[in-house]
Amino acid sequence: MVAGQIIPVITGKQWQDFIKERIFAPVGMSDSNTSVADFQPGGDVAAPHSEVKGKLQPIPAAQIDNTAPAGAINSSASDMAKWMIVQLGSGQIPGGQKRLFSQSPLIQPKK
Repeated sequence: MVAGQIIPVITGKQWQDFIKERIFAPVGMSDSNTSVADFQPGGDVAAPHSEVKGKLQPIPAAQIDNTAPAGAINSSASDMAKWMIVQLGSGQIPGGQKRLFSQSPLIQPKK
C-alpha cells in the first residue's frame, strides 16, 4: 500500500502505470496486469471458488483495485518464470545490460 502512495508523488505516475512501464515491459511480462478489470471475457484465467449452497462454485473475482499495491498483480506461469529469472539473476534482465534493481539489497549467501 505504501508503494501505491509513494510512487505517484515521486514519479507523477499512477502505481499501475509505473509497474507496467518499469517492471512488466522490461522483463517481457506481457500476460501480467494489475487489475481484474484487465481480464478478457472468456480468457484463460483461473477463477476464485467458494462453497455456495454446499457445492464448490466459481465466484466473481473481488474488485480490489483500491488496494492493488498491496498485492493485486495477476500473472501467467510464463510471466512468473520470467520474474523468477530476474530474481535469480540478482536483478539482471536476461539478454541485455539493463538491471531491474541493484544487487545490494538482496540477501547475500554466507561464504
